[in-house]
Amino acid sequence: FANGSVTLTTTISGGTPTKVAFYDGEDFLGEVTEAPYSFTSTNLGAGIHGFYCRIYAGEDFNITNIASVMVGRQLPWSYPGFTLPGTIQAGLYDKFEGGKGQGISYSDASVVNEGGFRQNEYVDAVDHPEEGAVVGWIASGEWLEYSVFVQDPGLYSLIFRYASDNDNGGGPFHLELDGDPISDLITVNSTGDWDNWATKTVNDIPLSYGEHVLKLHFTAGEFNLGEMNFTWSSPLPYDQPVADAGENIVVVLPGNSTNLDGTGSYDPGNAPLFYQWTQVFGPSEIVFSDDQVAEPVISSLTEGYYLVNLHVSNGDHSDNDEMYVIVSETANLAPFVSISSPENNASFIEGTEITIYAESYDMNGTIDEVAFYADNELIGTVSNEPFSITWTAFEGEYDITAMATDNDESSTISQPVHLIFTPAPPCYGTSTNGEFDYVFSPDDENPTITFIPTIPGMGVPTCILYYGTNSTNLPGYYVTPNVPYQITAEEGSLIYFYYTYSYPGQGEHNNADNPNT
Repeated sequence: FANGSVTLTTTISGGTPTKVAFYDGEDFLGEVTEAPYSFTSTNLGAGIHGFYCRIYAGEDFNITNIASVMVGRQLPWSYPGFTLPGTIQAGLYDKFEGGKGQGISYSDASVVNEGGFRQNEYVDAVDHPEEGAVVGWIASGEWLEYSVFVQDPGLYSLIFRYASDNDNGGGPFHLELDGDPISDLITVNSTGDWDNWATKTVNDIPLSYGEHVLKLHFTAGEFNLGEMNFTWSSPLPYDQPVADAGENIVVVLPGNSTNLDGTGSYDPGNAPLFYQWTQVFGPSEIVFSDDQVAEPVISSLTEGYYLVNLHVSNGDHSDNDEMYVIVSETANLAPFVSISSPENNASFIEGTEITIYAESYDMNGTIDEVAFYADNELIGTVSNEPFSITWTAFEGEYDITAMATDNDESSTISQPVHLIFTPAPPCYGTSTNGEFDYVFSPDDENPTITFIPTIPGMGVPTCILYYGTNSTNLPGYYVTPNVPYQITAEEGSLIYFYYTYSYPGQGEHNNADNPNT
């Protein structure tokens, strides 16, 4: 958990070391000179941490294995997530508050975003002008997750949009809810083109009440996925129990125990429930008085954040709920805040209006406001979720921070995100091979670009513009020399482009080996 702690322990055999030094990546944390060789790292920032030790014998040392620890939560694309019945856009999958969501909220087969939407992630998504945020280039083994709140339990119909230029169609894929399959394998037919969209309906998808993670798992790809609409059809044909692990609990030190309360769990048919409590994570191992009763006592708690899961079953069907136990020096916990977008060291053209997003929450209260700063100068303050603000900057480099204040006037400042604003490039120039000129219109979005020959007959009969925001995937479009051609590009996008063109007496030339930007 962000701002939490982890206790690191290394086991040594074959002698007694001079000292054991603990590291998080390149950062030195501390050292221990006698057994037990343990160290607690506190106030952990969201992200993937790589912990290891150097085992010293005098000046010589060996290095242990690296223990990878994920700190932070999987979060919905936009607070508070999708409510069902309702609609989900495929490209609005969950994110990870510590950086890229690869392996956490999604799995993509390549580390290149072929589509350009949400460029800080690997998922190949496109902001389609008619279909919304769609996902394409789907490959075998990939998956996507979405945080959802099911308002009305029951059997649902899934009505989704898709396109496929594969003669055999695409898929299959299936749906899971909290890791349990809830659909059969789903396939789609060919639509004749990657941008020719069709609709398919899948019936009898069971969804239980409450907060869940909905997963789409692709056994095979070969199709593009668009909007998914979930409509309630009928009640569940069985009694679905509902787990309620209770509210989050704050334990004030020196206290080290507390009572859990799962008595809010119920079965619609009043069948007896079977309880199972488990620890998901925490700075120490929880001791349960009895992990199979509704109200156990837990002990052996140390300072930090614990996540506990309650699983309830009526013998045929089950449900899960989670809650936090926070052990702290004070009952008033400071809020958490982090800059979720843009990424650290992101680069923009000066004068570009950008949107800065922050994630903020309070474990035992509410967030009153989030203030955004550039080099400690206030940009503005936001009082409601989503916590975001627009900002423009001159050429230069800036450190962006956010300060969250809760209802008890406690505040926390985020780690800085470094942003770079570069000079705006000219709207005209010469190709990298020096054979033709080009000029862009001054429009902020969707400008035109014109191919300007430098000798008579250049570009006739062939003149093809290849452009895009991904340098490894530049589709081509036939254009006419000296005639403006409108491209599709958002303000602030970096465009890669080159031309293939007729060159009098020499066939066709191009500057594909070194595109312009």
